[in-house]
Amino acid sequence: MRIRESEVAAAERLVERLVDRGDDEAVAELRALASRGDAYATEVLVAMSDPQTAEAVRARAHKGDRHAQDLVVEWLIDPGDPEAVPELRTYAEAGNGYAEEQLVRLLFHQGDEQAATELRARAEAGNSYAAILLVRLLFERGDQASVTELQALADAGDRYASTRLATLLTADRESGADS
Repeated sequence: MRIRESEVAAAERLVERLVDRGDDEAVAELRALASRGDAYATEVLVAMSDPQTAEAVRARAHKGDRHAQDLVVEWLIDPGDPEAVPELRTYAEAGNGYAEEQLVRLLFHQGDEQAATELRARAEAGNSYAAILLVRLLFERGDQASVTELQALADAGDRYASTRLATLLTADRESGADS
C-alpha cells in the first residue's frame, strides 16, 4: 500500500514539475502521460484548457468513460456554453448522477419556461433536487401561475412548497397592508 501511495505522489510531483516548466516540451510530456492513463495529468491539461486533451477526453466521455464524463461536466458547468445542457442531459440519461445534478442546477439558473418544464419532469420522475429547485424557481418568479403551481404542490404534500408558498402569501399581505 505504501509503495503505491509513494508512486502516486511521485507521479503527481512529476506532473507539477512539468506544469511549472510550462513550455511546449512539458505540455507534450503531460499529453503523453495523459494518453497512458495518468488521470492527474489529464485533469491538469483539462484545467489548462488544452484543446487536444479536451478533444480526447470528450471522445472518451462519449464512449461511456465515467471519469472522462465527469471531467467534461466540470467544464460544461461554466455558464455560457450553448452545448452544456444537451451534453449534460446525454450523460445524465446514461446514469451519470454528477451530470444530472449539474444539469438540474443549470436548468434552475436558466429559469425560463423550457427549463421549468424539464425541472418538473425530473421532479416527477423522483429527482428530489429537481423538485427543490423547481419550488425555488416558482418562488423566485412569484407570478400568479407560479403561486398556483406552488399551491398545487403544497396540496399534494410538498412541505417545502408549503413553506415557500406561505412566505409568498405573507409577503403579499404585508406589501398590501403597506399600500
